[in-house]
Amino acid sequence: MKVLLIGHPLGHSASGIFQNAGFRALGIDVSYENCDIGSGELENKIDEIRKSDQYLGCNITIPYKTDIIKLLNEIDNSGFAGITGAVNTVVRRQDGRLCGYNTDVTGFREAVKRKLKINFAGKNILIVGAGGAGRAVVAAIELSSEVDKPAGVVMADIDLSKAARIEAEAGRPGINFAAKDADDIDEEIQKADLIINATPLGTGKDTRTPINTDLLHKGQYLFDVVYNPVETALLKKAKGKGVICSNGLSMLFYQGWHAFRLWIEEYNGRSGLKLRPDNAVHDKMKDALKKHFGVDEL
Repeated sequence: MKVLLIGHPLGHSASGIFQNAGFRALGIDVSYENCDIGSGELENKIDEIRKSDQYLGCNITIPYKTDIIKLLNEIDNSGFAGITGAVNTVVRRQDGRLCGYNTDVTGFREAVKRKLKINFAGKNILIVGAGGAGRAVVAAIELSSEVDKPAGVVMADIDLSKAARIEAEAGRPGINFAAKDADDIDEEIQKADLIINATPLGTGKDTRTPINTDLLHKGQYLFDVVYNPVETALLKKAKGKGVICSNGLSMLFYQGWHAFRLWIEEYNGRSGLKLRPDNAVHDKMKDALKKHFGVDEL
């Protein structure tokens, strides 16, 4: 059986490193494979998954997290896909129905809690990037707002209409939410307590940053969803300003861990087995990712 990672480009992806470690730890014949396709190929590939019982499902990454929705049979609101309007995990049911989830939301919440050790209460939050990752970040903040209500949230993107669309769709009343053009956010950068880069800028050999780093200062927190390299140009400059930082490795792991559990649940239903991805499997997956990136902690 197979699980695919569908997106473009995929040269930076490390998902297969720890997902395959998880399947090996459970001793099952499932492989996680990259599937780098152009936009015109997405519908055909999803059709192939729907028609073949050799697939357990797939992960969806940039730039298809919103495009995928119209190709699915259902989306699971308990998996946050309905809230975010974006899907990063698809499970293929035995009858070929495809169900979409968003595990980025849980992945982000766990990563911020574990790495930055802060909550959102009373914080001025700036999110740069109104794509699938940005939508997941907004959902995570909204879902925490009853106990951790932020002082204000600004969503910025170079395409203001995308940021404005998320502002209009934001579902929690009482949150001071504003959309901004990413080229006009100097004031927001300076007053933000927490800044989240939800764009792919800085990936691989890209040394661009999504914000003016000269405006960063001590006392701020920054979360960069990019994980390859483990220290982007943004993180390096932010650390030099005394900003408390985290890269996206922890988010990558936790969103992947929750996706893995969904696929194993489906595998159990097909095979009649009761395999459980317990702490030993969790640790082997995490160790594989740490070894790949040469880090001690995620």
